[in-house]
This record gives sequence, structure tokens and C-alpha cells, in this order.
Amino acid sequence: MLNRLGTKSSADAVLADGQSQPDVVDGQQVALRQVDLRWYRTFVGRAIGCYRRPPFPVLQVAWPDADGRFHLGRAG
Repeated sequence: MLNRLGTKSSADAVLADGQSQPDVVDGQQVALRQVDLRWYRTFVGRAIGCYRRPPFPVLQVAWPDADGRFHLGRAG
């Protein structure tokens, strides 16, 4: 999944909050969401050293459940 999105990004596709991306997980769409700032230290703490301080662009990838529904809430 991440490799497919990475390939899209390296081919100059713009990946952004609120987008749906088709054919990433078994022919289904995934949803891209901005990561809540409160989760930066937990999940991307090492990147803070590079960027010096948040916010910097980090997207989370959500995929649908068996019924095609997305969890729309944000972590935190």
C-alpha cells in the first residue's frame, strides 16, 4: 500500500488531506487524512529532529471496512 502511494507521489501525483486514492488496497480506494498534531511525537518523533518542530506534512492512510465504510474520526 505505501509503495503504491510512494510510486504515485514520485510520479508527481499530489497526495493531500481529504483525497481518495483508487486501486491502492486490493482494488479499493483509500482515504488520505492529515495526522492530528497530538500524534506527531508518538508516530513520527524522529522526523521532528529533521524538521525541528511540527507541524510538517504527514498523512495517514485509511482503508474501508468489509462494507466499504471509512472511519472518519481523527486519532486523538
